[in-house]
Amino acid sequence: MNCTLLQRDCITRARRARAFTLVELLVVVAIIAMLVLLLLPAISAAREAARVSGCKNNLRQLGIAINGIHTARGRLPAGWESDEPAHPDGEPGWAWGYHLLPFLEEQHLQRGEFQEHLPAGDPANDSARETYVGAFLCPSDFSDAIVGLPEGHGHDHGHIMLDDDDHDDDHDHEEEEILLHAARSNYAGVFGTEEVHDDPANGDGVFFLNSGVRFKQISDGLSKTIVVGERSSRLGPSVWVGVIEDVEANMERVVGSADHPPNAPDGHFEDFSSHHPGGAHFLTADGAVFFLSDDINAEVYKAMATRSGG
Repeated sequence: MNCTLLQRDCITRARRARAFTLVELLVVVAIIAMLVLLLLPAISAAREAARVSGCKNNLRQLGIAINGIHTARGRLPAGWESDEPAHPDGEPGWAWGYHLLPFLEEQHLQRGEFQEHLPAGDPANDSARETYVGAFLCPSDFSDAIVGLPEGHGHDHGHIMLDDDDHDDDHDHEEEEILLHAARSNYAGVFGTEEVHDDPANGDGVFFLNSGVRFKQISDGLSKTIVVGERSSRLGPSVWVGVIEDVEANMERVVGSADHPPNAPDGHFEDFSSHHPGGAHFLTADGAVFFLSDDINAEVYKAMATRSGG
């Protein structure tokens, strides 16, 4: 009897010795939590690095397409097209991104879905216009791939500002007045260094109204001239299909200006920007992709955005 009790007591003590106390359990939980907190930034950085790589690959694809279309046609596509130069945002509106489709292995979309004899904003093109193309979407921008485009009210012309937190209530109200929908783009053609609405047909970059720039006209050098840059969706969506009448800031949705450095606090919607920390990616005319810092010298940046600025 006594031996049995002694054995039970020994077994009970052994079990107690093997169990965690509450303090020990809390210490283990705290250590695990600290390890997770230490790993989260590394995981986040790894994911952003993968997204950055995807963004660069997108621009490389666009660079191959741009060089392909120049080889095939002897010139770059127009920034966007209008049959009436006096009406720069008129019909048909097709933009440089639309003309790249066959060179992005999307010829079935251009030739099979779009009604090219009709304007880009025509209801007959609704379905095709709302088809997103992966090469135009930066992985770091989590906005919807299909976006609503607000009706224009004759103000701003792409001058919504990055540091304008309230935008004013009137603008928010107007943003809700959606005219139509289209596939989003995170890449805008380089119009040059001036504001797009000032003189749409005379950008000093490579993509402007009814342009058809040849490589030999890029006298600054193909490797020193940026032709496409990133555009985040923080101030509103950009599109690749074209300029659509009656849409707010319609021309600025397909091309951009180097009026301000990337992600400048006083920058406008028509400028270049990204969701990547510290800068944005750009494509040069020879097909190379560069990451330009937010701190780039403004004059150097503008020089890179011109085709023949010396």
